[in-house]
Amino acid sequence: MPEQQPSVNFGDIPLARGTTPQESAPAVNFGDIPTTAAPASGSVTPSLRAILSGASKAVSPMFPNLPETVASPILNYIKNNPAQAGAMALAVPMGLATGGMGAPAAIGLAGLAGAGGAGAGLAASQLANAGKEPLPTVSGNIGQMASQGGQMAAAEGAGRAISAGMQAGSKYLMNRAMNNVSRRLGQEFPTMTQAMIDNAITASQGGYDKARSILIAAKATANAAVKTAEDAGATIPVTAATDALGSVADRIANTGNPTGNLAKLARVEEQFTAGRGATLTPTEADAIKGELQREARDLYLKLAKGEGTPAMRVVQEAKAAMAAGLNQALDAATTAAGADGYRAANATAQQMIGITRGIRSAVRPNANLYQALVRHGMGALAGAALGETQGHPGLGALAGAALGSPQGLSRAAILLGNPAVQAFMGQLPKPMVAAISNYLTGEQPEADVQK
Repeated sequence: MPEQQPSVNFGDIPLARGTTPQESAPAVNFGDIPTTAAPASGSVTPSLRAILSGASKAVSPMFPNLPETVASPILNYIKNNPAQAGAMALAVPMGLATGGMGAPAAIGLAGLAGAGGAGAGLAASQLANAGKEPLPTVSGNIGQMASQGGQMAAAEGAGRAISAGMQAGSKYLMNRAMNNVSRRLGQEFPTMTQAMIDNAITASQGGYDKARSILIAAKATANAAVKTAEDAGATIPVTAATDALGSVADRIANTGNPTGNLAKLARVEEQFTAGRGATLTPTEADAIKGELQREARDLYLKLAKGEGTPAMRVVQEAKAAMAAGLNQALDAATTAAGADGYRAANATAQQMIGITRGIRSAVRPNANLYQALVRHGMGALAGAALGETQGHPGLGALAGAALGSPQGLSRAAILLGNPAVQAFMGQLPKPMVAAISNYLTGEQPEADVQK
């Protein structure tokens, strides 16, 4: 006998994704770096090398095992490439800060940040070496700033493309992990695979258990909110459901048979209100809403298979609209009673019910021959071929077989869909552009020097 799912009402809004506060980085004392001491004779300010050396000494106790061979090239790069270093120092944080911004605006800001950072880097370098080297011309500085600004803008665009590709790849891999899920279940829960990525749920027994725990917590939150509202004496007007039929009537008015469809809509409303008073308790409204949603979903699936009629579509839309109206009224009543999160909890519960059903279908070993044998075998063969090029065919075969499984594919999907990973990969083109520029020119271009 199949395991019975807990009775959970569904919501119609997406779950808001929370954020986890990050720990503050430990404070670093730079007190041993001279900042107010008088400059030495013949020098305007301490040299850039001295400043960077002091910073290195201050930070080194935090990283006692950091080899000098790692820190030294970085410091030398900053000293020898002040424009590039300054451009990246400002453009990379700018890129991270504008992650949610539209691409054109973010690319423009990256270009401005690159130019501004390059200017700051050049100014710091020239100030540190004043009196030791000839001053570059203004046009030379502007040329380097423009070059760095263009490079950072182009790199931001490339990073955006990488992030978009990772997002698409993540969705593709999770769909492949769940490809044994029935078409009907996919239609019933169209956002299932994206919800798995967002909640880091793998197609495995562990993922199933995680989804169940989230489902139980969401059910408890929704039920507690309803009880709080009922204890506070809240009621839900029946008109919360029937008033929502107005949007369906507006659509019907523009169809080829408005009279017949409007009559059908009126009958649906009469059937709903028959035998009911003017108000419902929160518990009654919650139960009715769940029933309406299940009926609307069943009708939708029939329509999707081409088994429905125009009249059935009217009924389906009417029941979905009334459920949404009750859901909104319940959310308002529970919030007014001091219990926030009713709609979000129901939306989460709906997603988790679909995910638990989907995972059970995806990981069944006897689902079909492809699921049980072919996928793992093909993954092992591909992995062995790649591993052979590195002298480790066995290790490659194991990795390929693992990645060919639903669990392996879903883990890869979650990794690619992780916002932090996408943000990191999206900034890689910036240092890559700088490295390519240095490789092509052979050395960092120097500005024209005043004679």
